[in-house]
Amino acid sequence: MSRMILLTEGMSNPAEAKTATGLLRYRGEEVAAVYDSACAGRTAGEVLGVGGAIPFVDSLDGLDADTLVMLSLIHISEPTRRY
Repeated sequence: MSRMILLTEGMSNPAEAKTATGLLRYRGEEVAAVYDSACAGRTAGEVLGVGGAIPFVDSLDGLDADTLVMLSLIHISEPTRRY
């Protein structure tokens, strides 16, 4: 079974890592780890309040070939201009 690593580098809090939090909550069995170097050594449960013992890591070394990295991209739009 393919499993994923969630990339939350520098944004590992429930307000900014919404996609990762949702995946941990509803698809946690498919998540191998969460990547954020500042939180490495802690668990998803400790940092995000969901995901239990799923680890935070700071390296992709040792991953299975079936593991994929889930990128969550944020688009910040410009404020609406009024003419």
